[in-house]
Amino acid sequence: EGNRPSESMIVALQWNASGTAIVTGSYNGKAYTWAPDGRLLQSFEHHKAPLSAVKWSPSGDKLLTACVDKRAALWNAQTGSAECHFAFHQAPITDIDWKDNTTFAMCSMDRSVSIWSTKDQSNKSNVPKAKLEGHAADINMIRWAPGSDVLASCSDDSLVKLWNPESKSCQDLTQHTREVCAIQWGSRTQLASGSLDATVRIWDTESMKCTNVFTKHLHPVSSIAYSPDRSLLASASHDRMYVWSVKEDTLVKTFRADGGINDLSWDHTGHRLAGGCTNNDICIVDIRS
Repeated sequence: EGNRPSESMIVALQWNASGTAIVTGSYNGKAYTWAPDGRLLQSFEHHKAPLSAVKWSPSGDKLLTACVDKRAALWNAQTGSAECHFAFHQAPITDIDWKDNTTFAMCSMDRSVSIWSTKDQSNKSNVPKAKLEGHAADINMIRWAPGSDVLASCSDDSLVKLWNPESKSCQDLTQHTREVCAIQWGSRTQLASGSLDATVRIWDTESMKCTNVFTKHLHPVSSIAYSPDRSLLASASHDRMYVWSVKEDTLVKTFRADGGINDLSWDHTGHRLAGGCTNNDICIVDIRS
């Protein structure tokens, strides 16, 4: 009981596309939107268990929340009202990601990925457009490649998979030696991954080869995030945030937080980097300073 996380611990966060708000997801099952000056804008209350992911739609008018209660919800970002609930997976949902304003995917500890459309009326009976299976352990994160139909997933089986959802076929990236916790696309053919092996790897997904390995971290990598112009890659491990130059293959900034860092997100300018911390804080740093 003494090691139980705080109810208000931030487990996930994301800036909106315009940089005017941050959404946070908490251990208490609630999501909140905030102005950059710290004002609470809206609360989203439905889940009765810890959240695992929160995501703005590209247009910023919708929110998705994913929860360890095996459910996900679609929200009106302005009013805070729930528009649809999803109860398809057989184990906790670990991540959720928008492809565009109407299509999204979610993944679960049941080792599967499901694809959904907000325009599909079958959502009311919780039937996804597609179900992808192939990982041998819990899936931790999914990310759509920008402007592409390719979906990447990473898992406790130490693999990163690149899926074609239509054919349900996949290819594997295999050089991590432990669980892969985080993935992010830098371009349609460049993918970064962070692992419990304390490394961040950059992959060329056309050649399926690893082109860079960042080894500064001493602890498992919990989150990674590309800057908007894709020139920088931030990674979090324990209480440290590192910012790397992808092109120069060098470490350019180091930041230390007061608590462990669960998630990272850049604002739209690429000047501010936000971290959601285990001590309930949102840590926002200006990388120009």
